[in-house]
Amino acid sequence: MRMRTFPRSLRVILASLVVVSAISLPAGAQAPEGAPARCVKGKAAGFPCHKIDLLAHVPLTAVEGGGVSDVWGWVDPDSGNEYAVLGGAGGVRFFDVTKPSAPVYLGRMVGKAEVALPWVEMEILNDHLYVVCDASPCGLQIFDLRRLAGVEAAVPVWRPDVFLPLGTFHTIAANPQTNHIFLNGPGVVVGTPLIFDVSVPLAPVPVGAMLDDGYTHDSLCRNYKGPDRSFKGHEICFNFNEDTVTIYDVTANPMQPEQLARETYETADYVHSGALTKDHSYLISTDEGDETSNGTPSTMYIWDVRKLTKPKMIGTFVARSATVDHNVYSEANALYHANYVNGFRILDLAKASKAKLREVAWFDTVPESDRAEFSGAWAAYPYLPSGNVLIGDMSGAFFVVRPHDDVYRSLGVKRGKPSDVRPL
Repeated sequence: MRMRTFPRSLRVILASLVVVSAISLPAGAQAPEGAPARCVKGKAAGFPCHKIDLLAHVPLTAVEGGGVSDVWGWVDPDSGNEYAVLGGAGGVRFFDVTKPSAPVYLGRMVGKAEVALPWVEMEILNDHLYVVCDASPCGLQIFDLRRLAGVEAAVPVWRPDVFLPLGTFHTIAANPQTNHIFLNGPGVVVGTPLIFDVSVPLAPVPVGAMLDDGYTHDSLCRNYKGPDRSFKGHEICFNFNEDTVTIYDVTANPMQPEQLARETYETADYVHSGALTKDHSYLISTDEGDETSNGTPSTMYIWDVRKLTKPKMIGTFVARSATVDHNVYSEANALYHANYVNGFRILDLAKASKAKLREVAWFDTVPESDRAEFSGAWAAYPYLPSGNVLIGDMSGAFFVVRPHDDVYRSLGVKRGKPSDVRPL
C-alpha cells in the first residue's frame, strides 16, 4: 500500500495555488451576489442546472479571502435558525442562512494555527464543531456552536473552546450513534484513524486506533443495520485507503478494531470516500485519481456489502463528464455528490442493488470547465430542515441552492417548505 505524506489533490493544488489576501467584513455584513433564480431551460443566473434553483451565490474573496473546502450546516435548537459553517483558506467562517437569499456573515473562528491553504475538514456533533487540517498543525479544535446565537454574536472573531495539539489530519468523521469521532490522514500514527469518544463534547477521550492498514484518507462509520446478522448493531467503519476499501468492526475491540475485509479493484488509483444505501446493503465509493491517471470519465464504484467479510464490487456509474468525483453523502434513495468542476449532483440509489445509478438533478458551479482538475465543488451539506443545500466552492465562493420538491419526493426525502424561490 502506498504511504503518501499528502494525498494527490494536495500535491496538485500546491503546485498551482495562489494565496489570496484576506479582506474582512464586519459581522452582520452581507455578501450575496445576484438574486434568487429558478432553474429554467437549464440555467439559473447563468449556471447550468437541472431541477435545482439558485438561492444565493456568495463570493468569499470579499469576506475572508480564499476558497472553501468542507461545508457544514447547523440548526440552532432554540430558534430553528440555520447556519452555514465553511472551512477553507480563511479558517472557519460562519453565516446565518435562515433567509437563504441573503446570507449574513457572522465572523470566523481563529484557531491556534492559521491555515494558508484551502483544506479544513469538520464535523458537527451535539451542537459542537470539530475541526482538523493537514496543511499546518492545527490539531483538533472544538467550538460550541451555541455561541453563535449568544452575546458573542456581536464579535466577529471567536477562539475555539478547546485545542488539542495532536498534529495534522486530513479528514474527520463522526458516528452520532456512538459519539465517536475518527481522525484520518497523516496524523501522529502514519495516517491511520484515531478514535475519540466525545460524549462530553469539550473533553474528548481516546478510544483506540486502526493500526494495521496504513494511510486512511476518509472513513464512514455507522451502527450497522444491514443484512449481515453477525454484525447487526455493531459500529462498522468503511475506510477509504487510497488503494482499498477496508472494513472494520469497532465494537469488537475499540482499542484496535477488527479488520473484516480489505478489497481493491483493477483501476484503483486514489480510493477517496463513500456513502451507504439506506439499508446498509450497498456502498458507493469515489476514486479521486482514476480520471487524472487513467483518463477515465468521472466514475463511482458500487459495492455489495451484504456480507461484511466479503464485499464485492458489482458495477460502476460512469458520468458523461471527465471531472473528478469527490465527496458523496446519502439519505433515503438520494446520493448527493460534490463533483469538483461539475458542481453538485443528485443521483437516484433505488436500483443500486442492480449496479444502476441515475442522475436526477444538478447545479454546476463552474460552467466554464468540465476537465479533470481539482477545483470547484469540494463539499456540500444537503441536510438542512428547510431543504436548502450548501455548496462549498474552492474558487472562493459558497452557494445556497434548492432542489425541486418533485426531486425530493421521488427519492423519498422529506423536507420543509421551499423558501425564497420565486418565478422570475
